[in-house]
Amino acid sequence: MGKKAKMGTPAQQVRVGLNLAVWQMRLAVEDGLLTRLSDASYEPVQVARALSDPERFHRELHAAERLNATEAAADLGVSVPVFKRAMSRVALEPAEVVDVRKYGQVLTVRKWRRGDLRRLVAPVIEIDEVLRESVAPVARSEAAKKAASTRRRNAEQRTAAVEQMESALILGTLDTESTASLCRLHVALSDDASGEYARDAAWAESVSRARLAPVERDEWLARVEAAAGGVMTRLEDVWVVEQESGIDAQAIRRRVPMVGHKVLLEWVELHASRNPNWATAARAAFDQRTAQRAERERDAIAKEAWGHQVPTSEVAASVGLDVETLRALLPGGVTVGALMKVMALPINKRPVWAQGAERARGEIARLAAVREAENAQRAARVQRRRELWAGHLGVDVDLVPDSFAKSTAFSRGHRDRSNKRIKRFNWVAGAREETASRRLRR
Repeated sequence: MGKKAKMGTPAQQVRVGLNLAVWQMRLAVEDGLLTRLSDASYEPVQVARALSDPERFHRELHAAERLNATEAAADLGVSVPVFKRAMSRVALEPAEVVDVRKYGQVLTVRKWRRGDLRRLVAPVIEIDEVLRESVAPVARSEAAKKAASTRRRNAEQRTAAVEQMESALILGTLDTESTASLCRLHVALSDDASGEYARDAAWAESVSRARLAPVERDEWLARVEAAAGGVMTRLEDVWVVEQESGIDAQAIRRRVPMVGHKVLLEWVELHASRNPNWATAARAAFDQRTAQRAERERDAIAKEAWGHQVPTSEVAASVGLDVETLRALLPGGVTVGALMKVMALPINKRPVWAQGAERARGEIARLAAVREAENAQRAARVQRRRELWAGHLGVDVDLVPDSFAKSTAFSRGHRDRSNKRIKRFNWVAGAREETASRRLRR
């Protein structure tokens, strides 16, 4: 039988005639430029129309290509953000939506027809560019006005900050508050990498608004140091001043000018002389806190000592026993806390070792009798097990090792009466030979 004739134009003839790749053939079918019949051939009328004008067909096929956002932006000659901004203004549905696995996750990729993008999106982009160009001069003018306003405001802030710093220099060490303010300015100007001084937020803001160059900052720092007259070197931590003055540190923080967490002892003494009631209350608070701290330390020492071991000789003297008798009854010793609890009890409720010498000796005798009885019972059990092993293995009793005088050893051997297990014991053969020789000598 011959080959069945094709219903339409064969695929190979179409590809050669129109110079198409496989993906272009598939795209032409998806876009309706060609119709693929059931026998994989193509509708002849459409093929004939395409062959009659290949350039028009290729233009239509080019317009039917699917482009993602990056490809579409490149085709339109704009950036991806500009393309996305234009797409937000155009109600254009994607021609194809595919899920692509990339970077370890599934990404949804939308694609549009090239012809639709050029027909609908390109005009929106052109209009947007025209509007932006028309608005640009106004925007530049507004930006210039804003920049001028910012420069003017910065200049005003710089002038105000410099005037504030100048006023601090003029006041100098006039009083305690002005001296402390000058010291805070010194800290704000200096580069305190060690963090020894806490920066004052107000002065730090003023120095920042002054926008000083490095050279200007150094000049200001030298002027402030000269005006302060060496006060910075005499500042001490508030806790040190508390110990020196006997005035509560929290009270000092609330009433005396501070430079971060540091203060001058002279300022505290001056404020105390001017406010005697405040000084009295602050000293009372310091004394109370010191007493509370001392009490906590004593409690901690007592708590630690509560668990310490008392020497045996001291325990024996406290309960009226000799050392050897106490060690016999109390080999582990006793702690301070336990001894104090025992001595607080009535004598008839105390442990035996704390009820007197006669009671302690009677307890020692009782314990010795108990131990003797336990040893006799243990020896009898061992002897019985030796006899059981000797009878089971056929050897004399005195040849059974001590390790086989245990109940577990006898149970293992008794459960398995075969000689296979018994031969595993190295001593059995020698014991049997010794037993046989003894019997022959008898």
